[in-house]
Amino acid sequence: MIRSFFSKKLSLNVWNAAKVVPVVRNLWVVSDLHITHDEDSTAQSFVELVDLQVMAGDRLVLAGDLFDVFLGEKQIFIDRFQLVISCLKRAAARGVFIDFIEGNHDLQLAKVVELIPNSRLREPGVALSLSGVNCWIEHGDLANSSDWGYLLLRAALRSAALRLLVEVVPAPLVDRISRTASETSRNHHPMLPESLPASELSNLRKIYRTAANQILLSGADRVIFGHCHDRDEVIFRMGERQVQYINMGFPPVHGTVLHWAQGDDRIRRVPFRYQAAHSG
Repeated sequence: MIRSFFSKKLSLNVWNAAKVVPVVRNLWVVSDLHITHDEDSTAQSFVELVDLQVMAGDRLVLAGDLFDVFLGEKQIFIDRFQLVISCLKRAAARGVFIDFIEGNHDLQLAKVVELIPNSRLREPGVALSLSGVNCWIEHGDLANSSDWGYLLLRAALRSAALRLLVEVVPAPLVDRISRTASETSRNHHPMLPESLPASELSNLRKIYRTAANQILLSGADRVIFGHCHDRDEVIFRMGERQVQYINMGFPPVHGTVLHWAQGDDRIRRVPFRYQAAHSG
């Protein structure tokens, strides 16, 4: 029901020309880095990527779980990720357009967005035009419409009541609870879906491909998800259109993020320096 609601919303509203954001130069999409702190080598690699490759006029979409733990407008989180935030400020200052999409590990990012000019918070995702090709990007945690437990938790975590609660609870306690929740999530879900039995991996891909297909049917030509860490991709014909679904995978292990440039006929994977930094 929730997925069908968003599909209906997409078909009615998102592909209205006034709603779709044009990408003038390059598109970079990064998600699921799960950066724990500024000294994390993943953070260092992200900063290298943005500083050296993301240029003025490019659009950078941070599609959820950039940070492993971030909840609310607590200074403790701002301080912990100062290297990353400073990097994004530099990118914005040189003319990079930045879109934040909240994940299930980093929530209530409004304060980060306020700190970074040229950035916007998008919920549940962002619709882009890539030289006339419609692209929808979201974190991907809405894909499994039968996981009611998670969907209810997701709604609660984004509720006004929780926002008020986070405001009054001391920052160290918010941090401790968030870290515990993150660790619990990791213990219940494998970081790499390829470690799952073949039948479970097949079922996971069916869920995500079905969700992507509904969005493609609504008018999108490209759909980008993250969240499940599955390095999956399908390109096929839908009537007269060539369409593509691609999942981010898990950049710290798979070693790639997503990119599109003028003239490209699809979203492509490009190297992420983290893997090279660990190859000895």
